[in-house]
Amino acid sequence: MQIEVRSDHNIAALQTAAASIKGEVERSLGAFSHRIMRVDVHLSDAAGGKGGKDDIHCIMETHLKGHDGIVVREKASTIEMALSGAVHTMRRSLERAFDRERYQD
Repeated sequence: MQIEVRSDHNIAALQTAAASIKGEVERSLGAFSHRIMRVDVHLSDAAGGKGGKDDIHCIMETHLKGHDGIVVREKASTIEMALSGAVHTMRRSLERAFDRERYQD
């Protein structure tokens, strides 16, 4: 499972945080790693660093083997909270998608 982390110019010090972001994604979605080709994580700061409620956005897209991708979006006041929410939502979305597939067979 390949993980790409990107951000807009308003997110500072992403290079130092990229390793921990990748680690959290790997830990949370690792059970599905055999079904996921790539995960794209994009972080942005809608307020441009000025602060504010829910101004950090995390968009996460999984590219699946043999299936359409899944995209989730999360807004929060910190990078950690936005990422955690997006990872949690993605995990639930993957569980539902693969459960549906199992019952259709």
